[in-house]
Amino acid sequence: MSIVGAAGQVAVGLTRVTARPEVGASVLPRAEVPLLRNVIGARLRGERLSQERTLREVSREARVSLGYLSEVERGQKEASSELLTAICGALQVRLSELLSGVSADLDRAELAQVARLATRSSVAGRPLGLPSGTTVDRAA
Repeated sequence: MSIVGAAGQVAVGLTRVTARPEVGASVLPRAEVPLLRNVIGARLRGERLSQERTLREVSREARVSLGYLSEVERGQKEASSELLTAICGALQVRLSELLSGVSADLDRAELAQVARLATRSSVAGRPLGLPSGTTVDRAA
């Protein structure tokens, strides 16, 4: 199956799924797309833990309250660009490096979700859960 999207084609098997979402529509159902704040938080926590540092150490150096940093890491708070810059500085990680990793994580999660949706039972010529305008070409 092959999945064809705005970013190009990704080989996944023998079926081609082409999505043509309506203007302003999400390609994936909202509940299925990971929240940006969760992905950012997971990346920040992973980086902190890989450095074997505590929340207290990083919060002190970033000049952010320990509780707020914890909420950001758990995806409960949206971090401002200023806050992300401060946390990245404390972790000695470039903001662009953090955001590149977040982008890669989101891309993997979205492609995995599209692949899962494409393998579900078909209704009206398109896999369940995919938006209207999606076609399935089983000959691809």
